[in-house]
Amino acid sequence: MLAIPFGQMIGHGPFLQELFGDDFKRPMKRVIEECAETCGYLVILMGVIDFIIFRISFYRSNQVSEK
Repeated sequence: MLAIPFGQMIGHGPFLQELFGDDFKRPMKRVIEECAETCGYLVILMGVIDFIIFRISFYRSNQVSEK
């Protein structure tokens, strides 16, 4: 589960204050942090879907070769 630590690292307040300078606002930190976590969860979801599709195709190809 790298999504949460990655989101926390990207959404780290001092890092963003240094990056944005005077334009930094506290709600912006929260949005960036949550977006980074959401992207991590989407990567995990895509991996699960890819695994399921692979297993279904593997199962079907083994059924055809047995007949």
